[in-house]
Amino acid sequence: MAVSTSPESKAAPKSIALITMSTRTPRVGPSVASFIHSILSATPQVLSPESATVQAVSSQVNSTTTAASTSPSSITLKELDLASFPLPVYNEPFIVPAMLGAPGGPTQFTNPVAVSWSNEIKSHDGYVLVCPEYNYSASGGTKNAIDYLKNEWNGKPVMIVTYGVKGGNLAGEHLRGILTGMGLKVVQEKVELPFSSENKTELGYGADALGATLQGALGECTRKEWLERKGEVEKAWESFVGLVFEETDGEKKE
Repeated sequence: MAVSTSPESKAAPKSIALITMSTRTPRVGPSVASFIHSILSATPQVLSPESATVQAVSSQVNSTTTAASTSPSSITLKELDLASFPLPVYNEPFIVPAMLGAPGGPTQFTNPVAVSWSNEIKSHDGYVLVCPEYNYSASGGTKNAIDYLKNEWNGKPVMIVTYGVKGGNLAGEHLRGILTGMGLKVVQEKVELPFSSENKTELGYGADALGATLQGALGECTRKEWLERKGEVEKAWESFVGLVFEETDGEKKE
């Protein structure tokens, strides 16, 4: 079946995956991702789940109606959890990720979990990665999941959000280098979320940092301080949205 290039198909909202990249238990990652989701979902480009459902039904019934009701720069957000994809340390036989989907190359991985991960990533137009910092870099699980990918997200935009005692700045720097090298369009604005240093314990860390690390809890002091940095998230998101619709805008100018 031929793919439609009509205005109706171009008006379809872009699908963005918001991915929790931590996998251990307990973990604060899902709460951090929910915090980011609450900010992004309030921006004008993001469709509410109800609007997205209505538009999906409308597109099946009447594509003309969908085109009339869909903004050409609308977005749907899908929350994903890397822990739902229990990937082994990369061990695919005879497959280099760059070969997957390339002319004459293999069409899928041998491990069914890797197949699911690859297909899920391929189905989206852009990504927001919510990543912890372990030992002054990205977590091993994050890097391993990235090692399974290449053509699935090559050329697509990605926004990096890091968190940790110092905001995960080193994890962010390393990920920006890795993902840029892989060919993604990486948002350069940094979103680094440090745990609050209030109520320091005898270990020298704030109570919220220990709560996040040992109990997977996002403390109220941290949440309050992060809300004061909401503008940093919105600024990075604005740049990300520009990258998402960069190709579409270019097509319109032609």
